Amino acid sequence: MTFSFTSNGKMPSFIPIDKDNFALADDLKVWIDKYCFVIPAGFVTNFRSGPSIADLVLPKWGTDISIAVLIVIHDYFYSIDCCPILSRKESDNLLKEGLIYMNYSKLKANLVYRALRLFGESHFKKEFIRVWNPKKQAIENLNTSYLLDPKLN
Repeated sequence: MTFSFTSNGKMPSFIPIDKDNFALADDLKVWIDKYCFVIPAGFVTNFRSGPSIADLVLPKWGTDISIAVLIVIHDYFYSIDCCPILSRKESDNLLKEGLIYMNYSKLKANLVYRALRLFGESHFKKEFIRVWNPKKQAIENLNTSYLLDPKLN
């Protein structure tokens, strides 16, 4: 697996919306192997769902931006408008493999994967891509998705 990302040529940044949700400040381009995914500016993430005990395995607020980006990618893949080509299992596996690629503990990466397999179904394709609309100061559903940008491959 190869993995890289950019947000307008710089590290991605997030806008706090409330105590649990953050929006991407700019489009996030992610390259995984030969594919390029574009996650739109304003995409809303909570970084990691679940009880605070899960922080022992995957902290909600980490210090590694690459891990945060992997979690955002996983959130994006779980949203209903995105990635009809990826199953839930493939999305979960991508997060696990990405964590391992970023030198995250294999044991912890496998625990994250198992937790997603056990508890993630209730979130998979259940909601639309949520984006932050700063003009309205509200979270809205995004009706269009640009999953793969073939010009960037």
